[in-house]
Amino acid sequence: MHAQHQLIGARGWNGMAHITAFGDLTGDGRSDLVAAEKSTGKLRLYPGTATGTLGSHKLIGTGGWKAMNALVGMGDTNGDGRPDLYAREASTGKLWLYPGTRTGGLGSRTLVGTRGWNSSMGHLFSVGDSNGTDAPDLIAVTDRSYVIDGWSDNPGWQLLYTGRGDGRIEAAWRVTDTWWGFTAFC
Repeated sequence: MHAQHQLIGARGWNGMAHITAFGDLTGDGRSDLVAAEKSTGKLRLYPGTATGTLGSHKLIGTGGWKAMNALVGMGDTNGDGRPDLYAREASTGKLWLYPGTRTGGLGSRTLVGTRGWNSSMGHLFSVGDSNGTDAPDLIAVTDRSYVIDGWSDNPGWQLLYTGRGDGRIEAAWRVTDTWWGFTAFC
């Protein structure tokens, strides 16, 4: 038996640099989607609807999102009951937290990771609460430049960063090394 496909957005998705599931930012009980436009750097929220499609977009970031090379809808990282967004800055390798607000937007960013998030982290994704602390966790999958004990060329390691519940994450620990070759995560 094959799963049926349902079209949730008709056009314009090839104009997006990054797209991520976001949880319920609008507060209507439905999961939403966030996307950054390639050409303008604007961040748009696409609310989920009762029919399982996406509603009309809402602008939640007026510019600057071209500077990010990864977006991760994390869930509630800071304990305020609203989903949050992690974004990786391409030029610096910094990881930023953008907290969800009660008005369905994003608050001021806070630095979560100071450097190195570009140098060896090929992919970032949220895994929910993997360790029972009631805070979502982040996994990074390494690329060939990841160094272990002075040796590079260690692609495919899963590095788990456990959430602290205040928007920040703990230091990483290596989980497994079998993820090289995966190119997209949802």
